[in-house]
Amino acid sequence: MTIHESITIVRHMSVEELTKRIKSTEKNVKILQRLHLIKFRYEGLKC
Repeated sequence: MTIHESITIVRHMSVEELTKRIKSTEKNVKILQRLHLIKFRYEGLKC
């Protein structure tokens, strides 16, 4: 039996803005991983 997780995503910025921040933050790995996670959740992907 699997448990489905339902989290409501509140978008505070557009995907384009998020992509720009990802490109400009490539040196800080911790923040970069978090931004990628947020982008995947915006796009409806499960991580």
